[in-house]
Amino acid sequence: MTWTHVLAFGLGALWMLVVFVTASAMRSPRSGWVEESQLQMPRTWTEVQTESASRYYD
Repeated sequence: MTWTHVLAFGLGALWMLVVFVTASAMRSPRSGWVEESQLQMPRTWTEVQTESASRYYD
């Protein structure tokens, strides 16, 4: 495994963690900061992967 694979896997795990925390926070009353961050980051995982791929394999 190269460092790019490690980085991509790490970003994927981090993104899933963010999504999981966001989902559980949305179920709780204090979700103001979550909604704000969601508005700033309307990106999907496929977009992130596409960006990473184009950055590494140009």
